[in-house]
Amino acid sequence: MIQFNTLGYLEPDTSILVTKEQFYEIFVTQFTSIERVQLYDSYVRYSTDLKELCQNVPLRQWIDGSFVTKTALRPNDIDMVTFISETMINELGNKLNPFKYPFSQHNYPGIDGYLVCTYDKNSKFHHLTKSDELHWHSIFNKTRRNRNGIKIPKGFLEIMY
Repeated sequence: MIQFNTLGYLEPDTSILVTKEQFYEIFVTQFTSIERVQLYDSYVRYSTDLKELCQNVPLRQWIDGSFVTKTALRPNDIDMVTFISETMINELGNKLNPFKYPFSQHNYPGIDGYLVCTYDKNSKFHHLTKSDELHWHSIFNKTRRNRNGIKIPKGFLEIMY
């Protein structure tokens, strides 16, 4: 069950696993905003195209920003990170560029897409995977500083696409 605090932010302040259908139901159909419909459509095109390029392997995504709050009726974008294996990134190379910010915004309006390379647990570079996850977690699990300089804890979504 998805829960929101009194400010409209997801809780708890970590990744919250949802399905694509739950994502749509909670953040599109429960609003009457054409902007949300358009952003969701752009998200689906982005994710479908990326998954097809990645030979239909499941993609782990973290989704954040005003789109995943109850406060923004008309958000401007969807902030997201997709985790892709080192093998796939090496194989695809520059073919992934359309899915990386800022190109993602031009190819998929409203999508601020970032890609994170994940290394196998047996790789000597696996620590980079953990480091990148911690980096994005620390960005996504709180708001920007408010007028009082305070960052408010909040959750973000995790989807297996």
